[in-house]
Amino acid sequence: MPQPEAVAHSIASAITVAGLTPHIKRQTGSIRIEVVTPEAMPAKTWNALLAALGRGDRFGMEVSAQGSVAWAAVLTGAPPDEPAATPPGTGPLA
Repeated sequence: MPQPEAVAHSIASAITVAGLTPHIKRQTGSIRIEVVTPEAMPAKTWNALLAALGRGDRFGMEVSAQGSVAWAAVLTGAPPDEPAATPPGTGPLA
């Protein structure tokens, strides 16, 4: 299985090839790759971006008045004293 750092750099490289500028941020338990998305993008660029983001363990898009940011997160594992996050809908029933 590829190391999380290698996966994150692979995602960032694919985003760069698509003509966008990725930013890598280390977080507790994950590496997040973000890219500010322009208002209008050719379909080819969107497809390449979505393919790159899909390599992550999680991905999404945040939209605000300042613009849109697409992101992918590659899980690195939770520290021993911190429980791992449970994906929505997979935990015990309340």
